[in-house]
Amino acid sequence: MYNPLASYEENLRKGPSPEWNEGGFFPKIEFTAEPRFSCLGIPLHLPLGIPAGPLLSSAYMKVAIDAGFSMPVYKTVRSSAWASHPWPNVLSVEQLNDRGTQNRPTATVVPLLKSVLSDARKKSGLSITNAFGVPSLSPGEWASDFRTLSELERSPGRTAALSFQGSRREGENWSHFLDDTSLCAQMAAQALSSSGGKFLEMNVSCPNESGAPIYTDFKALTETLQAAAAPLKFFPELKLMVKLGVLPTQNLLGIVELIAKYAHGISAINTLSANIVTPAGERALGSKAEHGGICGDAIRGVALQTISELNRARQALGLEKNSFALVGVGGCSSFEHLEEFLKAGADVVHAATGAMWHLQLAGECADRLGIPYSRKETI
Repeated sequence: MYNPLASYEENLRKGPSPEWNEGGFFPKIEFTAEPRFSCLGIPLHLPLGIPAGPLLSSAYMKVAIDAGFSMPVYKTVRSSAWASHPWPNVLSVEQLNDRGTQNRPTATVVPLLKSVLSDARKKSGLSITNAFGVPSLSPGEWASDFRTLSELERSPGRTAALSFQGSRREGENWSHFLDDTSLCAQMAAQALSSSGGKFLEMNVSCPNESGAPIYTDFKALTETLQAAAAPLKFFPELKLMVKLGVLPTQNLLGIVELIAKYAHGISAINTLSANIVTPAGERALGSKAEHGGICGDAIRGVALQTISELNRARQALGLEKNSFALVGVGGCSSFEHLEEFLKAGADVVHAATGAMWHLQLAGECADRLGIPYSRKETI
């Protein structure tokens, strides 16, 4: 549904395009039985959603819900408008080499063409760059747009989640960031609560911003969690998830214990940071940044390992699934992958690269799970 040959702004303005989905149409299904799954007590028809990255607006969210994804996440919002990094942002990873700089692998990339996306064999092992820099509409725009999803919450078995983060601006100190995090958490909670939604997700792991991701610094993570939690005490019905990247094993238990004090779960992983270059060795991203995030098939192994380790930490700390959830993200593009994540301990799985151009994935997983549904009209 996303056109990688156009800019972020063009995709946002034009909305999701069926031309870029497999078969050239949007699948539309309607589940016909009571929900069999749940996350933190919220019923879900299918333990499958789409993370914030590819869901740019309510139009994208509605397409995802119609296709059967029960827990899509609205793209991360901020307390003020924020521009996307220049095009290109989405490129196809040809090779991922462990030998890189600054402890990052190096990804050799090429343009992602429609011919690749129409080839099931090539698409099944697809990995891409994700280098948008967390763009956002103004609060008035995104809040108004998100509230159009309120109808979704009146149908048990599906829910619209909302992602947010504070903004680190050049020239401002850390206390400004914490204040902004608190403000954005309040704005997001108000929009979510008024729509009847239940899940907030705080992103502390973007690989495309200046400075190290917040979750890699225990003190910074603690203060950011405290800043977000302060206004959320006025919204006790909401569940807060925290989006993390690849975690260091030696401090994983402490990170989970910390997050459990302020939030209701963890979503992981948010891409894999890599140096992004053309086959000629030149910087390939439109921002001319040295590095960006890698999504898709190449990161499934580390994503599964992370979820498995998080689940062991959850068990070691005596946390129950109905009070502290795990969302697995990274390289899910088939029912077999969904099963792997669930067996590793995920309560819900999110597919980004595996769903962006193959929205039929939800229906395929429902078929394999024996979940009944009827097909609606396709467009």
